[in-house]
Amino acid sequence: MKRTLSFLVILFCCSTVFSQELQIPELFKLREAKAPVAVKNKLAAARREIASKNLQYVVGYTSKADLPIEKITGLKQLKPDEQRQFIARMKAKVMYMRDTATTDNNTTVNFKHKPRPKPKPVTYIYGNPSMPKLDLRKGGFVSPIRDQGPYGSCWAFSAMAAYESSFKIINSRWINTSEQHIINCSGAGTSAHGGWMSLVFDWMVDNNKDVADERVLEYAGPDQSCPAHLHSNDYFAVTWGVVDPSGDLSKIPTVFQIKQALCEHGVLSTALFADSGFQLYVGGIFSSFQSGEHNNVNHAVAIIGWNDEIQCWLIKNSWGQDWGNMCGTGNEFGYMWIKYNSSNIGEHTIWVKAKDLSHS
Repeated sequence: MKRTLSFLVILFCCSTVFSQELQIPELFKLREAKAPVAVKNKLAAARREIASKNLQYVVGYTSKADLPIEKITGLKQLKPDEQRQFIARMKAKVMYMRDTATTDNNTTVNFKHKPRPKPKPVTYIYGNPSMPKLDLRKGGFVSPIRDQGPYGSCWAFSAMAAYESSFKIINSRWINTSEQHIINCSGAGTSAHGGWMSLVFDWMVDNNKDVADERVLEYAGPDQSCPAHLHSNDYFAVTWGVVDPSGDLSKIPTVFQIKQALCEHGVLSTALFADSGFQLYVGGIFSSFQSGEHNNVNHAVAIIGWNDEIQCWLIKNSWGQDWGNMCGTGNEFGYMWIKYNSSNIGEHTIWVKAKDLSHS
């Protein structure tokens, strides 16, 4: 009887919280009142589809509603042969990194031809994978919402969301890295044609490159030339990895594997397929097609938590604070609850480890 009562209390609290998120926030009501006819028609069509499919989210006039979806998503679209070559190259890279280890003083040792030391026990920086819910914002490990503007630079923002989280975990202070520096100098992609997050971390680790501070090189959006000299900030990374144990970036890790990586490494960079419903989301539990119906991904975000009661990931987007919802805490819009195994979320899920400055 007590267990049944406890379950009903949890269910009631959960349904109350998410019924509140199914109300369109005032910000978006005010925007919609002044929306162009084309946007109002787009919202009406989306609401009809949501009602017909009995979906659990609401849409509104977000800052990105006027833009073609391909302008604000930015994962580089590869031809089939290019995709296979890219996946194979990055998998080989991950396998190589598994033969190396980074010591406590940031030096790298290759164990390919020598006995590897016993692996250290997995330690969690916050929470543990068996918890029914986790929100890294509550641990102080999520940087503020950023805005990529009308450019295809989500890959740079997703990568830096993970890196800034790791830097905070390891060095106990927040930094604001320059996504423009990543766009201009990393070779991982462009604002015009997209890019990939793993190539950002590959550039940082393999080439021992540190990222500029936002104050040194502010985000503009369009592609620019790489400056010859930038002030060093010691924003380095020592290693990175793929969450799926196979090292295959095209595979979606299990729910448990993603949870474990979140608890061990902090914020994760990931890919998904964003459609018009995603573009208009302002609250509730988002779901689109079942992951695996196709293997397309077009947008990069950051996973920052989960909630098993509603079977959702908590994600941070880079479309500013006039998209999305607060999703339960804080005072910033820009977040989303998205169903496990929906919209191919989890492809290309990677983590990064920032340099420990106390050993410099």
